[in-house]
Amino acid sequence: MITVDSMLIEWLESRVTNGCPAIATHEFDDARHYMNRKYKRMHTTATIERAWRKLREEKQIKTLDASILGSKEKRWWIVKINTLKSQ
Repeated sequence: MITVDSMLIEWLESRVTNGCPAIATHEFDDARHYMNRKYKRMHTTATIERAWRKLREEKQIKTLDASILGSKEKRWWIVKINTLKSQ
């Protein structure tokens, strides 16, 4: 079954493969459009952000804080993406 989590992981893997290992909060809108184009599913940015937090809490995605001092926007470096639920 295709879930928001699996679609988000796929989008993140494609970003890392294409040389963009960093992500900022405003880019979740790009993930939203990717999911709509590829899977014909439209989710809100809040749903994608919730899936992002869940994946990081479950250690599916390992990140480092890359936020800029004084900036309101949150940024992360993607260190590792675990695609197996067993981890």
